[in-house]
Amino acid sequence: MRNAPPEYWCVFVRRFLHASPQVTEQLWRAFQADCSTAVRWQLDLCSISPTVERQQKMLILLPPKDLLEAAERLIRPGKRRHKEVIDLEERILVCTNAAGGWR
Repeated sequence: MRNAPPEYWCVFVRRFLHASPQVTEQLWRAFQADCSTAVRWQLDLCSISPTVERQQKMLILLPPKDLLEAAERLIRPGKRRHKEVIDLEERILVCTNAAGGWR
């Protein structure tokens, strides 16, 4: 089943992580199967009204490691990694603090 990514997912991944629209959608498809109800709910809330509090909660519920795991699923075994995926992973790592959360 293919669902469009929530609006806030697109905002977060495109603006904060500088991903292309194509990679943003691919990352959502890779991520959504493991997406918890709490994360989906928070994404929907941020899509409706992205208050500072809601966005901070979103960053807690969606740690960098979850996005890195989803990005890893974008890579086909035995194939070269796309530069856009490498750039996305690097950006996630740059935005990760020593405790594994967002900077």
